[in-house]
Amino acid sequence: MKSILEEAKELIEMSLQSEVDKGQYTKKASQWLERVSARQAHIDTAHEGNTCEVCGFDLVCPNCAAE
Repeated sequence: MKSILEEAKELIEMSLQSEVDKGQYTKKASQWLERVSARQAHIDTAHEGNTCEVCGFDLVCPNCAAE
């Protein structure tokens, strides 16, 4: 599975191509934004303070990082 940053890089590169289908780009960008927003919402609710409610790890939760 690709990381969020790898997907963002691909989207940026896609946006710079003149021959790209704008509908396809818009769909992929919207899906990426939804995943990032959902992940951020999970982080905001599960990580109060410096630990994860889900697993108890400090700071960066491996479960959350894998999403």
